[in-house]
Amino acid sequence: MTQTLKAAVKKIAQGDNPTDRAIVLSVDKNQLTCVVQTVADELELDDVKLKPVFNDSDLSKMGLILFPAVGSYVIISEVDGDNTDMIVISCSEIESIGLDTATALKLLISGDGKLSLNTVLTTFNDGKNGGIPLLKPLTDILNKLQKKVNDLSDAFDSHIHSGVSAGTALSGIPTSKAPARIDPLIKTDDIENKNIVQ
Repeated sequence: MTQTLKAAVKKIAQGDNPTDRAIVLSVDKNQLTCVVQTVADELELDDVKLKPVFNDSDLSKMGLILFPAVGSYVIISEVDGDNTDMIVISCSEIESIGLDTATALKLLISGDGKLSLNTVLTTFNDGKNGGIPLLKPLTDILNKLQKKVNDLSDAFDSHIHSGVSAGTALSGIPTSKAPARIDPLIKTDDIENKNIVQ
């Protein structure tokens, strides 16, 4: 019997891999599995895979992962005709999307509009503007400069020359006004872009 014929007979014997509708009861983002309850017969199934996982190594967790929302509907299917090994193939509502790669990129987009990115280097717009400032050190430096300018302004304002006398027409203490102080001190909130945090 040829290999093609053997494969065809095996497929007929196994039947089609059945699919079923189910409701998501819980999701485990670490194990990449979920617990579901089938719609037709209300069976609770544990450890339903969210993506193909072939072994327990880190490589098995790489790739794009759709995390279904609890309470949403999913279509589940048997893996290789094994009704004890199920996988989610579609979902009605996504709670978040994860992406892991071998190059340390970790991305999570949640349903509430938050994006979490964990990587060695993140580049926006070709990186032409340099890195996003570290706000706390920048604020400290700006406040030191501001204090120095204010100290110089105060010293200039309080400096008094000794009396000047140039005959009867001119006598007294000359006064001068320094440039205005820089107040108030800069706060991190003044220069922080709260939509991009690091």
